[in-house]
Amino acid sequence: MDTGKELFILKAKTKIILTQVFSERDEYQKQVQELQKTLSNVLQEKQQLQEELEEAKTNNKQDLPAPSAADLQTKLADLESTLVQYKKQVVLLQEEVVFWRETYPAVTFTPSSDGPWAEISGENPDTLRSITPLRDRAKPRHQSTGYIISGAVKTATDADNFPSSPRGSSGVQWKRPATPSAQTRVVPSGQLTTTKVSKSSNSNPDEVYTQEGQLKGGTLDCLIGRLASPKAELDYHIKFLLTYRSFCGPEDLLAKLIKLWETAQTLEKYTPRELDVFRLRFVKFLKFWMERHWYDFSEESTTETLQTFINQNIASTLPSSYQNLTQCLNKKLHEKNQKKIVYYMNPPAPVIPVGQITDLLQISTLELARQMSLRDEEIYHSIRPRECMNQAWNKPDLKDTCPNMLRMINRFNLVSAWAQTVIVKEKTLKNRKSLLLKFIKIAQSLRQLHNYHSLMAIIAALESSSVSRLKKTWETIGNQNLNVFEELKELMRSEGNYKNLRMIIKKEDPPTIPYIGVYLSDLTFIEDGNPSRFGDNQEYINYLKMKMLGEVIGEILFYQQERYNLQPVESIQECFDKSEKEALPEKETYKLSLICEPRT
Repeated sequence: MDTGKELFILKAKTKIILTQVFSERDEYQKQVQELQKTLSNVLQEKQQLQEELEEAKTNNKQDLPAPSAADLQTKLADLESTLVQYKKQVVLLQEEVVFWRETYPAVTFTPSSDGPWAEISGENPDTLRSITPLRDRAKPRHQSTGYIISGAVKTATDADNFPSSPRGSSGVQWKRPATPSAQTRVVPSGQLTTTKVSKSSNSNPDEVYTQEGQLKGGTLDCLIGRLASPKAELDYHIKFLLTYRSFCGPEDLLAKLIKLWETAQTLEKYTPRELDVFRLRFVKFLKFWMERHWYDFSEESTTETLQTFINQNIASTLPSSYQNLTQCLNKKLHEKNQKKIVYYMNPPAPVIPVGQITDLLQISTLELARQMSLRDEEIYHSIRPRECMNQAWNKPDLKDTCPNMLRMINRFNLVSAWAQTVIVKEKTLKNRKSLLLKFIKIAQSLRQLHNYHSLMAIIAALESSSVSRLKKTWETIGNQNLNVFEELKELMRSEGNYKNLRMIIKKEDPPTIPYIGVYLSDLTFIEDGNPSRFGDNQEYINYLKMKMLGEVIGEILFYQQERYNLQPVESIQECFDKSEKEALPEKETYKLSLICEPRT
């Protein structure tokens, strides 16, 4: 790979990583500030209680009515305990803040004014490679373990030889070297091949690593346990939440998380400090799950279980986190099903023809493309991660699990069939020419709006056997229009796994509606080429497969973040409804095509 292309890819990945890193750092800083305010209030209350306690003792000595000194002493003891918990949280959060500040000292992060992206300094790919946060930060216990530091092996027999922070000291990347054994790994093509993985006798038998030190797979309980573990990758919880539904439902995941919490409180392997780290990470994941995937809590029983757990467990151990979780929960419970979208600019005025709309030729091509994009957007933004798993759109018994993905596929087929029908139903050459030009211009406008889904549907219609065979009609549109159509076809060509389309989409700013067929091809390739489980008894879930699926699903969700600032026009939408209902199947359109231009 040439340096320029590699640098482009590394920068794109780095932007995503750093955006998340600095967002998380800012969140920790806010929590620190909130906790410090609470600490100040607790200290004031403590001082007030001590004064009341002294007054109560004095009043009791003088036989005057006063609050019970014993009650005040008990209250003061409870307050002391709360104060200790708050101080622990402040220390832990401050360490997190320091970590984010010091982990990437070589990179300048500049927030962008027009979105969540950032500018990154440096043109050296080696600098950007080092940002990928794949590290094992677990501290060893009571055994000799080799660790690699910048290529040199360091051996330690005692945890004291390692940094006190569970993350390691600033600027040092800790990585456990692999102990080879025959297993499998994922090669760049996405296929599985035989290689050696790390699974030493001293390692956790519930997880398997590749020779490079990456997590290859683990049991379900092990993968869930990593959600609150300091040795998990930075984006582990993101990939997990995008893909876990293939082997575990939301209710089961919540039940296992609750069990994980309850078990951790009684395990002797945790020091008090490690238990605090576990709790903090657990709550962080729970909040992230609620904020990003609230649809997982659509069942009332699941929501009630979550609420009960928060009230009974988090409130007594992490008071500040309890407030954050309850605020998030109440917000989700009371917000409307449809979020109100706020735009900073008024939408462009729609181009509406004068009088009643009876024919698509009356409508501006730009406005047709706008209204088509609004229809596509409503469906695309409804797609959920669970709809992308197990190739459900291809399996009749699983189609109920992916309604919006099927709507997106059907939408493509409907637009394509509609365009074919409209053209071949015109018996005069002049009208067919006008409609053919109309659809080429609609395709141009869809390209300008970054709606590649309907653009591909229009191209598929014009390249169908029913329309492409109309040679006399194509000869009338002129070379300039033919060249425009050829450029659009080149952009959407499937060669190189849609190389041209992928490159353009990455460079453009959203809103964007990608051609969903690109992602369905990726998902199918990953599903077919990699087993979901491995091991003698199929006990290990293939995390590398989850990770690859998560990257594809994450890209689908990425383009759901921005919406078109366009105004729907009811009269044009009604015209679409009427025209699309008249769309004919391919056999019928081909018959009409033969009537338009018989075989010679």
